[in-house]
Amino acid sequence: EVQKAGQIPIGFKLDEKTGVSTDIPEQSEVLTGDLNTVMVDSVLQFQRADAKRWLFVSEDPEKMLFLLSQSALRRAVAARSFDEILTTDRVSAQTASQDRIRELADQMGMGVSIIAHQIQDTHPPAQTN
Repeated sequence: EVQKAGQIPIGFKLDEKTGVSTDIPEQSEVLTGDLNTVMVDSVLQFQRADAKRWLFVSEDPEKMLFLLSQSALRRAVAARSFDEILTTDRVSAQTASQDRIRELADQMGMGVSIIAHQIQDTHPPAQTN
């Protein structure tokens, strides 16, 4: 169980049986450095490295990882412009976010190894009337 890899989707929910994903706008809406809103869906891949620390550092370690990931992603996106996050700087935002999640998880002693934090999709928000 300790070595089992896990995934946490951010900004969407994936139905494992059908493979259909459903957007969760309140999770994916992020403010860019030039004060525009962008929708960002991502997936955190992790592996439990230390069972004792994983189970006892937090009441809900997966929720904590979700919150850390969401925070790190927002921070990385906020350091970039709307155009950059949609085009040239998406990979660097992903790398910055992944590094920040690793740093925070290590500081908290969560007993987890961060494999990757991958941005799956970025797009402008839907227009509302």
